[in-house]
Amino acid sequence: MKFSFKKLLVSGVLAGAMTFCAAGAANFDSAAQSLSDLGLLNGTQSGFDLDRAGTRGEAAAMLVRLLGKEAEATESWKTDAEGFAFTDMEDSAWAKPYVNWLVKNGLAAGTTDTTFAPRDECSAQMAATFLLRALGYSDAEGGDFTYFTAMDFAREKGVVDLFNCDEKAFQRDHLVAMCYTTLSRQPKSGEADLLSKLVAEGVVADNDASKALRQNFADYREFYGSSDNLNNATSMACKLTADFNISAEGESAKMSMVQDIAMKYDAAKPADMEMSVTGSVSVITPEETVNVPNTMYFKDGYAYIEADGTKIKLPMDFEEAISQAGVINVKSVNGEPITSIESLKKSTADGKTTYDIVYNAKLMNHVVDSIMGPMLQALPELGGTKLDISIDKVTLHSVTANGKVESAKMDMAMSFGEEDFKMDMNMTMDITAVGDGVKVEFPASFEGYESIEE
Repeated sequence: MKFSFKKLLVSGVLAGAMTFCAAGAANFDSAAQSLSDLGLLNGTQSGFDLDRAGTRGEAAAMLVRLLGKEAEATESWKTDAEGFAFTDMEDSAWAKPYVNWLVKNGLAAGTTDTTFAPRDECSAQMAATFLLRALGYSDAEGGDFTYFTAMDFAREKGVVDLFNCDEKAFQRDHLVAMCYTTLSRQPKSGEADLLSKLVAEGVVADNDASKALRQNFADYREFYGSSDNLNNATSMACKLTADFNISAEGESAKMSMVQDIAMKYDAAKPADMEMSVTGSVSVITPEETVNVPNTMYFKDGYAYIEADGTKIKLPMDFEEAISQAGVINVKSVNGEPITSIESLKKSTADGKTTYDIVYNAKLMNHVVDSIMGPMLQALPELGGTKLDISIDKVTLHSVTANGKVESAKMDMAMSFGEEDFKMDMNMTMDITAVGDGVKVEFPASFEGYESIEE
């Protein structure tokens, strides 16, 4: 039976609503370019080569640069080269000065007395250790952390966040994202961020590239501070209104949606998530106007979805989904990670500050593929059509007054490849309650929902 155009539209709305609240990890090309512009990252003959594992040699070079010691390492190598102990670095000769300096200063060690294994993969734990050292923290005896506690300490200090690290499949992509994030974090010595410290020390040039990035970091901190009450909340209620322009199978339609959303979610306890979404969708086609009530509930590890008279029940273990995807550690929550933002522009007028933000679309696509995939793949049970989602654009227009978010508008463009389904969404969210005032209400019974097992 062919999947009706109307059901396709409703399914698209559900998918849009779910991705609006999702989180994940992805590709960080713009972060790599920023590091390159600062002289902190060198590409390879094939570009930045982000889709492979990073190596110990590459991590060593990055740490020396972030410590601001590249010139010192190069100079030191002139006198230390003859006595260099590691014999396995001829095919990574470029890394010798960096490795030599780190070992000489007690910041790295070989795999044996005569080998460094520069081409061995760099682990997330190793990268976290290096980057914490760049921020001025010590893993020496009696120091701030140990190698074995490096990941937890890195999360505490914001070096590792919700998006930038995959411990199971750590790649150069993640190393770049963690380095970029570290530049935005405050060093132990107290400067605004590590980049400002490196510029003050003359390690990074005080040029247009570094000035722009420092301003970006400052605007990000201000933006994040203005939404602290939302970022730190585990309970939130809002009214979501949205307008859509849609085309599919040679047809076009307009749609509007009004949803009341209430959610309780602790990232450390994803299995306890509770959420209710109630509202309606109005679909306007050349032939007719259809009003479709729809609801969606998350409770006790299941999603209950009703749209156009169809009720389905899906197993939804967020913790397991995240674990299987190998994307994030659910405890790695430090608000809105800076690597999720492609660009940020701030303007001020009439006592109000506006932030126009472009989000990392690749990141959002990875979110859908890795975390929301199980639910989205189940939606075809409504009619047998797979939803191949591609998110092309996500932007946010946020207005703050007196240091708090007053309004927020998000625009998203996405397509569903197999149905030639394209959708532009313009959403506005008004926060109605945060914290203890939030109530998530459910039906008295979920009888009548057809169970769809994994």
